[in-house]
Amino acid sequence: MIIELHAIQSFAPANLNRDDQGAPKDCTFGGVPRARVSSQSWKRAMRVAFRESSGTTEVGTRTKRAHQAIVERIAELTPDVDSEAARHRAAVLLEAKPLGLSLKSDDRGGEVKTGQLVFFRSSDLATLAGLAVDHGELLDGLASTISPAKAKEKPVLPKEIAAVVRSAMTSPGAALDVALFGRFVAELPEASVDAACQVAHAVGTHRIAYEADYYTAVDDLKPEDTEGADMIGEIQFNASCFYRYAAIDVDQLTLNLGAASEPEHVHAALAAFARAFVMTAPTGKQTTFAARNLPTAVLAVRRESGAANLINAFVTPVKAGEDGGIPAASATRMLAEYATLERMYGADDDGAGGAVLLSGGDGENGPWRTVAHVDDVVEHASRV
Repeated sequence: MIIELHAIQSFAPANLNRDDQGAPKDCTFGGVPRARVSSQSWKRAMRVAFRESSGTTEVGTRTKRAHQAIVERIAELTPDVDSEAARHRAAVLLEAKPLGLSLKSDDRGGEVKTGQLVFFRSSDLATLAGLAVDHGELLDGLASTISPAKAKEKPVLPKEIAAVVRSAMTSPGAALDVALFGRFVAELPEASVDAACQVAHAVGTHRIAYEADYYTAVDDLKPEDTEGADMIGEIQFNASCFYRYAAIDVDQLTLNLGAASEPEHVHAALAAFARAFVMTAPTGKQTTFAARNLPTAVLAVRRESGAANLINAFVTPVKAGEDGGIPAASATRMLAEYATLERMYGADDDGAGGAVLLSGGDGENGPWRTVAHVDDVVEHASRV
């Protein structure tokens, strides 16, 4: 089963996702410049939404600071453990194979970081902390590269401990963001998780205009007879209507969730993703622009196989003069493209069917049903 989500979302002036020069990201599509928001930026916004939800959604932790997270868990399990011993044991477990991560520390007692960002699930960190407690004396006898002796080589764990680490890191887990977006662990390829979800870069449906806000600020304590600004600056921005797309392989999601893959858990995972896809947006410069704009149209599609990004509906850019304005015209084009592709490529046994939430555009006469509330879209996208 494949779940697709499509959205038309128009933003007021904003700078949601900046490039290395501080300008909103863009691209060329259909031979004209378009606004763009990277998939990574939107996935980050969804991960934060999962973490902040009031439900029981479990999420992973992508960090270079796993060492400190393990030390804190060790302290929770054994409050009387010496802090230096906890630091040493955590370092040994991270450095030794099968993880084999490189560690960096400025000085003794300073913050320890791994050489790369690693996506840990809560269960992964709990297992490592548990090993540090259960095998503390054994680990104390192994050297690490951050210990005062500064071992030149990474420590070697006994086979039975290494097997537990490997099993923990390579087993399925309940962390929703790891199951959806996957993870890559260079030192332990078996711990990598194939992403169940694909998220496209959001691309503007129309030609973009580049703009900048020149601003000034005045010192509140400046004498009244003194003129001029005390700070000047410039923020680049744009206002664009985006087409957004994501697809989830439900079978891969179920495999990634593993022990948590009962139908109700898969349903909860799909519902959490669908709601986050609709309701979240990147937070770049939002304090300055407050571009809190929800989608004009959302199309949720269920199909047995295959997937179809509808961005080609906008190869010819939408123009402001089209019926209903750019957002409504974009929604109409998106639905027309979906209907066309279903007619051309849809199979009788594919089971494809859409539910569309609209605030504008033509939602009649297509392979979908029009719904009235976002909950209906979430329900359609999350049935298992």
